Amino acid sequence: MALARSLGVALLLISGAAAAVPLWQEGVPASVPKSATLPDFTKIAQKSSLAVVAISTLQDAEDAGNPIKNLLDPHHSEQQKGLGAGFFIHPDGYLITNSHVVEGATEMKVAVIKKNGRTRDYQARIVGVDAGTDVALLKVDGGDETFPTLPLGDSDQLGLADWVAAIGNPYGLSHSITVGVVSFKGRTDVVPAGRDGYYDYIQTDASINPGNSGGPVINVRGEVVGIANAVNAVGQGIGFAIPINMAKAVLMPLLKDGRVHRSWLGITVEDLPSDAAKELGMQPDADGVLVSEVVEGGPGAKAGLKPGDIITAMDGVTLDDAQRMRWLAASTGVGKQVALGVLRGGKEEQLSAELGAMPDAEPATAIAQPTEVGLLVREVDVPTARSAGLALPMGAAVREVRPGSAAEQAGMRKGDVILKVDDSNITTAERVSKALSHLQGGGVARLVVRRGQETVFVGLRKP
Repeated sequence: MALARSLGVALLLISGAAAAVPLWQEGVPASVPKSATLPDFTKIAQKSSLAVVAISTLQDAEDAGNPIKNLLDPHHSEQQKGLGAGFFIHPDGYLITNSHVVEGATEMKVAVIKKNGRTRDYQARIVGVDAGTDVALLKVDGGDETFPTLPLGDSDQLGLADWVAAIGNPYGLSHSITVGVVSFKGRTDVVPAGRDGYYDYIQTDASINPGNSGGPVINVRGEVVGIANAVNAVGQGIGFAIPINMAKAVLMPLLKDGRVHRSWLGITVEDLPSDAAKELGMQPDADGVLVSEVVEGGPGAKAGLKPGDIITAMDGVTLDDAQRMRWLAASTGVGKQVALGVLRGGKEEQLSAELGAMPDAEPATAIAQPTEVGLLVREVDVPTARSAGLALPMGAAVREVRPGSAAEQAGMRKGDVILKVDDSNITTAERVSKALSHLQGGGVARLVVRRGQETVFVGLRKP
């Protein structure tokens, strides 16, 4: 109640009132306890904080190795630090954070606060990441140690103006707690940093800042209802959290496979324009999404969908925006049969579609001189890192070794993971090209390669 008392004094001073009753309690019946007018997060926050961690990472800077930058800034480092938060969901050390918190990390440290108030650092590994929802599952190895956990609530039950608290690591100030209310639900028109994804944000005025990312947003019962994710950089009291129900949908796939295998309908949809609804004799605010494109040979085309169709429902779920449709199509499951309510030419139809597997859009990155060196490499994903015994998805995975090339002669194999070229650490596929660009005819590059669970050394000679 200390928060309530201090807030009451502030409000009285601002208003200039001399009344003994704080402003927020005016009009409250005498039968209602004063403690019921504002939530008391004291005990909940103390308990919940023990399950929240501060995450710090080292990431390669974009201008690493730039001699001009190093000359102008003698304190410049080839690596930059990243900050974030997370929370334990299993006593064995499994925790949730945002995928962008650990993206590109070359080192990762998790700070856990103990009951005595001291913190202890642990190394963590990535179990799985899903960029589409910006959720990552990590594992801290604590041996026989168990960790306090937070219960996962039901974000669908949140209402506007419900009280919530955010716990995180803003600007490195670990285990900071801020309190606010739910300002809006279903915020699909926010795209943080231009990233493509399945966004359905909870908006809150509980203060969220850089470093809060990945931390829990809890309700008055101490249940996690959201994951702090983004903030409006030019506004105050405008923060966004991923609904915990969305995270729940990807946790098991991340634990099992390290990634999410999404289903696919093979169509492009957009919100129903009011003028299109009017032409069809529908109300301007009618439900439905407009099909703007149908992929030839895709599940939607096989089901009979056509551009211009309006999908009003999927498996009985009414569709009121395109983002909702995309999420349902992607998360229902490969091979699942779905019923579609379709409005075509003013007439209602029922179609059935079998969802396919979303095509893998992961691009391969060729090195500078593939015809001479003979390697095609791609980014390392979590399953590849797992099979190579790596804690973090770093390096460059060999996708193809061209027959008769220098790479084949050197003994390189498809599936190898290149970790180092001479003195250059390889953190991304693009770095292979840069690291080999100096190789002259007759010269030899020394490669450190992860092959299965073994580390091998390869001498690559350019012809």
